[in-house]
Amino acid sequence: KAQGADPTTDVDPFGEGIIGRFGVGFYSGFMVSDKVDVRSKSAGKVSNNETEITESNDEPIVWESTGTGKYSISALSEDIRQDRGTSVVLHLKPELSQYSNESTIETILKKYSNFVGFPIFLNGNRVNTIDAIWLQEPKTVDEEKHSAFYKYVSHMHDEPLSTIHFRMDAPLDIKALFYIP
Repeated sequence: KAQGADPTTDVDPFGEGIIGRFGVGFYSGFMVSDKVDVRSKSAGKVSNNETEITESNDEPIVWESTGTGKYSISALSEDIRQDRGTSVVLHLKPELSQYSNESTIETILKKYSNFVGFPIFLNGNRVNTIDAIWLQEPKTVDEEKHSAFYKYVSHMHDEPLSTIHFRMDAPLDIKALFYIP
């Protein structure tokens, strides 16, 4: 606990700049938003014998901040629906409203997130469909995958003349993928 903090009057009694602990990705939301809400509702509780999960009757809560170093946590208004889990809501700055357009978001996600190691979905559709094949075992990547990946990264329509794909793990872990056009 922070010394001298009064949880009844201080907006951030024990957080001590918690925004910086969420990471650059979360914090970058404040670059395009006037305010960020993190709405959350518990999925349930594990029983004492850890064999079953019981439904939670906990009310959803909201963490709100304008990115100025202060935040508030309160019960979520009853007129806002929050199913179990967490939602992050960005209240976009008016001059950046183009980022509320689904096709704009899809283009950005495809451009910058194709090689992320987990699937990213936008309205139920997977957006990052190209795997980082250089991270896979070379013998598990067939010519069809190499061809599709080569065409994606090179913007070429023909096949590569040659492909070199290898891994080495001693003394360093090296993964390499090289195409000769």
